[in-house]
Amino acid sequence: MPPRLSRYAHTLPAALGLLAALISVGAWAAPPPPPPRPFSGASLASIATGSVTGAYFPVGGAICRLVNLARATHGLHCLVAPSGGSLDNLEAMRAGEVGFAIVQSDWQYLAHEGAPPLTERGAFETLRAVFSLHAEPVAIVVRGGVSAERFEDLKGKRLALGPAGSPGRLAAEALLAARGRTLEGFSPADIQDQPPDPQTLCDNKADAVLLTVAHPNGALKDAMGRCVLRLLPVEEETVRALTQRQPFLGAASIPGGLYPGAKAEVPTLGLRATLVTTSATPDTVVYALVKAVFDNFDDFRQLHPVLAPLRREEMVAVGLTAPLHPGAQTYYKEAGLIR
Repeated sequence: MPPRLSRYAHTLPAALGLLAALISVGAWAAPPPPPPRPFSGASLASIATGSVTGAYFPVGGAICRLVNLARATHGLHCLVAPSGGSLDNLEAMRAGEVGFAIVQSDWQYLAHEGAPPLTERGAFETLRAVFSLHAEPVAIVVRGGVSAERFEDLKGKRLALGPAGSPGRLAAEALLAARGRTLEGFSPADIQDQPPDPQTLCDNKADAVLLTVAHPNGALKDAMGRCVLRLLPVEEETVRALTQRQPFLGAASIPGGLYPGAKAEVPTLGLRATLVTTSATPDTVVYALVKAVFDNFDDFRQLHPVLAPLRREEMVAVGLTAPLHPGAQTYYKEAGLIR
């Protein structure tokens, strides 16, 4: 196992158990892949994902499942590995420890540009985009008794945004920047060094949290079932201003009916989960992976709930700020998805 991801080795039994459980209950209805055969490093596609309890790990598993089903035609063997998420995945790719990774679209942009907070690492000039995946809308969650109709109204409230550089904090800063404001004047909750957790609202440790996650989200659903919480919308004008300034953001929405008490759709902005690789990955490997997914697109969309809304046209355009890998470009041109 790659050294950087080896510290997650203890999660592999649980990870494999989770995949087995999904298969056993029919979540993945496709027939089992052909028996593994010996493969060289050039025919291995390893995908760094995220926690086994999040969306990235099973989404990576869905990609690998389709790749491995077609192994007899291309000889490519796909493996999925749990990890610490986007930043760990990018570092593993820089070190050549994995061939592919799932990262949030903002980190794809910041890494490729070498922008803060990744300035010290320098621009990841060899980073290449493959395709985008599910949307990760920003959920602005407030306690039921908090008087606020939009994010700016939370000034003076206790905000749980996560540590510096976290998606929630970056989203908060972006929302305020669109109005020419900063976080000055907002009251931090006493839990800033922890990832934002909606349960802290029920425990009255914070007045609002910002979550950048795929929906439905289990933690948010549990919290909204436990206490009275609300989701604040993001105005269309703010979304338009932000997407023009920051190309890794886009308009998004949280569908109604996903959470207790939230019957109406909530407009917001969001990031995308994206699959990336590097220019060192052979064109034939990237082409085979992309073809396995897009040639079996309807099956792919059924392998996990967050994949169901995907559209081919969006996957080759939205949230991709690094250059497209040539292997992916070749397939998309053949399929008429790009010129």
